[in-house]
Amino acid sequence: MKSANKDKVISSTIIGMKTLFFTFPGLIGFIACFIPLFYFGNILKQEEYCKQIIRVNVGVTKDDPIFQERCGCSDIDELFINAKKTE
Repeated sequence: MKSANKDKVISSTIIGMKTLFFTFPGLIGFIACFIPLFYFGNILKQEEYCKQIIRVNVGVTKDDPIFQERCGCSDIDELFINAKKTE
């Protein structure tokens, strides 16, 4: 006969390690999906900044070196068209 007093002891260290083991892939997936949001958010902010430069500085041209430096990664023709539409 088996004894009823033989209970299996579960330590908190084992529970902690299992919890970490099973939640770690979910955390990695969450971070992997969250990082691109910062990147695309930064691109949208920069595009809005460039449109604001075009709206405020009426005399700015597409060949302006400072404008090229700050907004060169975007399509400059499209920026000018969209900035004029929202005026």
